[in-house]
Amino acid sequence: MNGKLMKQEIVPYHPAISTGIAGYLRESEEYWTGLTSRLFRKGKLLAPARKSDILTLIENSAIRGVVYNTSEGYTFPAVHWPWTTETEDSLQNVFSSLKNISTLMGDSHTVDLAISSRNKQPAYRIDYLLMARPASYSIPGEALPGGEEIFPADRAMARALYPLQKDYEIEEVLLQPDKFNSLICMTHLKETLNNQIVFAARRNRRFVAKAGTNAQGLNWAQIGGVYTAPEFRGQGISRRLMQRVLQKLAETQQGATLFVKKTNGPAIHLYRKIGFYELAPFSIAYFRR
Repeated sequence: MNGKLMKQEIVPYHPAISTGIAGYLRESEEYWTGLTSRLFRKGKLLAPARKSDILTLIENSAIRGVVYNTSEGYTFPAVHWPWTTETEDSLQNVFSSLKNISTLMGDSHTVDLAISSRNKQPAYRIDYLLMARPASYSIPGEALPGGEEIFPADRAMARALYPLQKDYEIEEVLLQPDKFNSLICMTHLKETLNNQIVFAARRNRRFVAKAGTNAQGLNWAQIGGVYTAPEFRGQGISRRLMQRVLQKLAETQQGATLFVKKTNGPAIHLYRKIGFYELAPFSIAYFRR
């Protein structure tokens, strides 16, 4: 510390520091696009329902981290790793003091610290790679045509796209696939088609693949819901869909982020091929109530 005394504070949300919080989150938004999509509306930081929903780590008057924790237990620490010993101590104090954590997501190092601070193992944990592709990157070259129709999807296509969404959730999302809920699935699909960028691919009047965003931040959008029916994989459909999504994001100069399971080699290969690079390890942990 070069002989300097480090002063650490943990400060609940206050309008006086909202500009500082917004600036901190904007500066590295690609690390937590899912969080900025929740906290900002029309470019402005929303005041939380409770002041304690947003805890700010301040070190010598500089913001070193933001921890978002709702009354429902959704927890997203926006903290860069590696951190100082002082920041680690502050984070441990924050995590051990939170009354409720049901879903914890963020940089894997921070998730590790949160779990150890609470002395409670999650019921489930999934480890990913967080990948990013800045808006300044050129759009990848046109993939060879595959014979499918590709077009923007909207709410009117929800019923036709439902089988793909169902298979996607069972294969990629649900921790307990046997508890699949068709009503929740359709509701989520309609919301996505209403509020996000989605492209669909159709062959012989059957929808065979889809790709789009699942979170719209400030200068970055998060890709999600990329899925191709098993019998149509390996034919370049996902790449052609992703190309359309990236072209659409380029219109508003938005970068793209995504997280992909570390075990999903084909997807990682695809994303690297179209310009995504690895940003950080990313984890989601679920705790029993």
